[in-house]
Amino acid sequence: MEAKILPAGETCLFVDFGEVIDLEKEIAHLTEQITVRTDYESKEYETLLHRLNDCNDRFQILGGLNREAEIEKTLLGLGFKRSDFTRATSEFSDQPSRHRKYRMARKLPQRV
Repeated sequence: MEAKILPAGETCLFVDFGEVIDLEKEIAHLTEQITVRTDYESKEYETLLHRLNDCNDRFQILGGLNREAEIEKTLLGLGFKRSDFTRATSEFSDQPSRHRKYRMARKLPQRV
């Protein structure tokens, strides 16, 4: 990703929701492993705990806890209605500009 110079006082945060989703899966997998293990004193168990902590930290840094709210805010800002959120994207084929906006919204950086 190429660096971009922003005006003083502005920050731009690029969120890769693909990474957030991958982290959710990894957190669930690590949690499952930790739950079923009984070797609490082993190096492997400690490694799992550290990895889980690292994944949770990264997940929070990327805004994983706010992902749904940020997506909703972006879609509403683009003119979608809440009732549109549960519709299949194929239903928007008769509305090409909205479909295009939806695709663009997924690629836009979020301003903080």
